[in-house]
Amino acid sequence: MSESFSIDETDRKIIEQLRKNGRATNQQIAEALDLIAPTVSARIRRMEEADMLRVIAVSDFAVHGYNVIIQMAIEIDGRPASQVVNELATFPEVFAAYLVTGRHDIDLIVVLREMEELAPLIVGKFSRVRGIRTMTPAIALEYQYGHTPVEYEGARVTKPDLDELDHQLIAILAEDARVSNRKIAADLGVNEGTIRGRIKRLQQDGMIAFTALTSPKMESATKVAFINIQADVDNVRAIARKIAELPMVNTVMIMLGRFNILTFCLFRDLDKLHALASDQILAVKGVHHIETSIAVRTVKYNPRVVRITETPKSDDA
Repeated sequence: MSESFSIDETDRKIIEQLRKNGRATNQQIAEALDLIAPTVSARIRRMEEADMLRVIAVSDFAVHGYNVIIQMAIEIDGRPASQVVNELATFPEVFAAYLVTGRHDIDLIVVLREMEELAPLIVGKFSRVRGIRTMTPAIALEYQYGHTPVEYEGARVTKPDLDELDHQLIAILAEDARVSNRKIAADLGVNEGTIRGRIKRLQQDGMIAFTALTSPKMESATKVAFINIQADVDNVRAIARKIAELPMVNTVMIMLGRFNILTFCLFRDLDKLHALASDQILAVKGVHHIETSIAVRTVKYNPRVVRITETPKSDDA
């Protein structure tokens, strides 16, 4: 890649359109941005060739059989936290692992098929990892997204009936969401109408969504923070929605645990993060207490697997 490669404002607008819908055609993007389709095509190709952009399908946790999502905050004693988190990250149940600053030393996102798997994981696996002093779990009940929504319209299928063709299709789209239906059909030995119908069904069931990933080279200054929030139980959904609208908020989860809201934030400036937590989130009516952790290192994370959320409906709908 050339050292002189740079992303301009038009590129960023194209990326934003692709984050909303990675399968949008060049013509659709061009019309939205008052450009021409060849310009959009050339700019996308230029960013992809420079390894600055990947347009992919993300799949829901349910596609992989995961129905339970748990945050695990861990305190360490007598062993370097970096060694402990590296060992924890080897467990397949650990979807994401972060070294953090704050009250705890490590934050994990754990995914399970059933709640019955939690006790064997903690007692039979995590407890054998040397250096763990405390583990504080919180169960995710609902997801809401902030400024990078991954949404669908339809009824959620919690236990999807997917066959081998579905899984092959998802695997292809996870690498390149803009590959044509015709090519996918040829590669998988089926007709184009079958592929078109399968993609439509997977989207309608909330199993896949299309978005854009940018290179760490573009986001090198972006850091991750976790803000745990204690809020009024009887109004927690409305409070979570208000928080999701705030700047820098990426994801909001309604939790069962010591805190009932967990917020994932992406930030570049520490002062702005402090203002978000102290001046904005604490100012939301019904919020009583917050604790903030900052990820100093991401040890494990798969951006291709997410919780795809239902398109929000208005309260009076």
